Amino acid sequence: METDFTRFIRSKIEVDPVLMTQQVARWRHRECPTVFVYGNFEEIDSRHVDYLAEAAGRGARLIAGVRTDEVIKRMYHYEPKKKQEDRALLLASMVFVSLVVFLNEEHPVELIRQIRPDILADYPEEVKIHPVAHLRHKIKERLESARYKRNLNIFH
Repeated sequence: METDFTRFIRSKIEVDPVLMTQQVARWRHRECPTVFVYGNFEEIDSRHVDYLAEAAGRGARLIAGVRTDEVIKRMYHYEPKKKQEDRALLLASMVFVSLVVFLNEEHPVELIRQIRPDILADYPEEVKIHPVAHLRHKIKERLESARYKRNLNIFH
């Protein structure tokens, strides 16, 4: 049985890229700084929760990009332990996550260009969260490079 809470949680998962872009545009119009984080989110533990809470605290809205099952299979050559819908639902249930989107690419360069977050948070061993304006000149170079890797921390 679906409750109001589960409907609310599921409403935070956006599968339509057009609707996602419209929502982000509304936040931008209201001058709500957005933070974008992405990953597999297969085994979420307290470190992930701390990291996501820290990232969310840097802006008004946190958007979490979840790699699809197909992308994980392609990148890591194994079947994900949890299905993408379950991983997305778990993230959406976190009070500080505003929107969850599915990533159909290993490194979401196009999605980052669409969202244009104020802060891009990458999840290395240590939390690295940078305001976009800080390294703006390096980002263009990294995005245009054919050697784009996960070390891209921010984007305008």
